[in-house]
Amino acid sequence: MSTLGNIIWLICGGVIAGLSWFVAGIVMIVTIVGIPWARACFVIAKFNFSPFGRELISRKELTGRDDIGTGFLGLIGNVIWFLLFGWSLALIHLIGAALCATTIIGIPFAWQHVKLAAVSFAPIGKTVVKKHLAEAARMRDAQAELNQIRGEQPQMALPQNPAPIVSQAALPVSAALQLPPTPTMRVARGESVVGEFTEAEVRQYIAVGELVDSDWFWNEDKGEWEPLSTIQ
Repeated sequence: MSTLGNIIWLICGGVIAGLSWFVAGIVMIVTIVGIPWARACFVIAKFNFSPFGRELISRKELTGRDDIGTGFLGLIGNVIWFLLFGWSLALIHLIGAALCATTIIGIPFAWQHVKLAAVSFAPIGKTVVKKHLAEAARMRDAQAELNQIRGEQPQMALPQNPAPIVSQAALPVSAALQLPPTPTMRVARGESVVGEFTEAEVRQYIAVGELVDSDWFWNEDKGEWEPLSTIQ
């Protein structure tokens, strides 16, 4: 179904819109100073050629943390972008939306043009993922926000004082020389336990986006669950 939608979309202005974004990216590269904007142009140009089944989403919404494109610098970049190219690309999409809407059967494609017109105002900080991944990221953020509003901790059938899991292999040395077990942290997301990790592993997973600040960990010293955002 997505394949058929993408084919019809190309006929309904997708080719022109995609080429417009691609040309904007080339111009940004030629100017040298516009190179930071070129990446966003090419991402959205590629999306224009096959938008059905995929979705544009903020990288912050996807990963749960800010980066250079989703923070203050990204905001400044989007303002400059709109003044230079954004308004013209938005106009192209709005014209395409109007033409598609007049055919009645082209209304779904008109709506796609409208969404791309909105993206034309602020493309920096966006990435393209499959639709189900975007929905999963939004559900995760919504659950984390709801938990924060309610002031709730993860509700799991776990002992109040879970004993640390020691997975250290026995060493062929005397008991006096054996190393102490490495402390572990029990991590949860929503109502599911993700696993047991050392603090170093947790920091590494946060850095690559596998774990996010809204996940929870068991603080053995306090005997309660706390968000990963409290880890300094």
